Amino acid sequence: MKIHQVTSEYHSIEDRLLLKVNVDQEADFHFWLTRRFCQGFLQLLADIITADATLLTNYQALSSPAQFDSETTRKRVLENPENKRAILNFQRDEALSKANFSQNAFKSTGKKPFGDKPILATQLKAISQLHSLPAIEISDQKGLGLKIGLDPTLLHSLYKLLSEAAVFASWDLPVLIDAGTFAQNKPPAADNLN
Repeated sequence: MKIHQVTSEYHSIEDRLLLKVNVDQEADFHFWLTRRFCQGFLQLLADIITADATLLTNYQALSSPAQFDSETTRKRVLENPENKRAILNFQRDEALSKANFSQNAFKSTGKKPFGDKPILATQLKAISQLHSLPAIEISDQKGLGLKIGLDPTLLHSLYKLLSEAAVFASWDLPVLIDAGTFAQNKPPAADNLN
């Protein structure tokens, strides 16, 4: 399944985020995310973003692969916090430059496999790679859910959407990744990724 569009919006009456995912322009999946679940979700995304293998892959794309063997490269990059931060910033900027945040409304397909009401997300886990991408599975307590392969653009965009929505909700969640270009004076109530 390919993700076509993702939106997150804060609902003050529910004190929850509503995450809407449009898959292959064929089906919509809606999840309620509590503050606690969102905190775990952001932590999982941050862990994936900062994983050693991801950093090494991006560093090798920036430098000549023949210049250093992989162990030397790993040590130089990961032992220096400034290098690590520079690589994360480069990766984030490159990924977000490919995302489209311009569309304001979620384009519903009208097909909702979970029914008309959003399901309450209670389980989140990293799963084996899906089509050679890191992947996550979001589900309710009965196991009804969705597996999402996270290419770099979706990974960083999802982190951006959720972190901005959490700021808007005044949830005071810890900053897990230096947001850099994510920072805004006042994030919107709803944000979209197309």
